[in-house]
Amino acid sequence: MGERIAAVRVAPVPRLDHLNHQGSTFYTLLIVAGESRGRVVYVDTNGQPPYFVKNTDYLSWYERWLDETLAGRNMFWFGLE
Repeated sequence: MGERIAAVRVAPVPRLDHLNHQGSTFYTLLIVAGESRGRVVYVDTNGQPPYFVKNTDYLSWYERWLDETLAGRNMFWFGLE
């Protein structure tokens, strides 16, 4: 007979929506469910820890991005301060 496998409880993973590919292995994601819903997070698919930007919701992050873009700021490291 087949092997019996015990059920394993897996912690829920927040649902994410892709906003932007920053180049190489870096992405900007929006958390769309769970405790951190509405937060923007930068992730590296090479395993670096995720970086949560200082804005606590998408709208404030987007408005800041618009303001800084219109002001002519260098956007290469946007959100990493």
